[in-house]
Amino acid sequence: QADAHNFWEESKKEMKGKMDKFNAIWDELGLPYSDPEGGYFVLVNMSKVRLPDDYEFPPHVAGRPRDFKLSWFLIKEVGVAAIPPTEFFTPQNAHIVEDWLRFAVCKNDDVLETAQERLRGLKKYIKE
Repeated sequence: QADAHNFWEESKKEMKGKMDKFNAIWDELGLPYSDPEGGYFVLVNMSKVRLPDDYEFPPHVAGRPRDFKLSWFLIKEVGVAAIPPTEFFTPQNAHIVEDWLRFAVCKNDDVLETAQERLRGLKKYIKE
């Protein structure tokens, strides 16, 4: 039935549209990101985002890699959830992705638009 109703092509087209629309925020903020050829996750390099030196993280976050701190900060201060990719790496290799966050675009358009608006709150924390 999926083939008969062109489900796969329509799904790919829809997800690509969401990805392109959502990723406009990273261009606006000047943050590099991946350009996935499939799926619904985008990786964003947050190395330009400077967390306040005096920001207090809870103990279960404070001892984790930078991507966990970035993720916590985004949830608490910006209102957008992201996935810390070091969780998918061995401890020896986690440093490779400490400045990256993983965002899912498989959301309704209104949710993605709200996320974009909230992510503009990062501007004051971005340093060249």
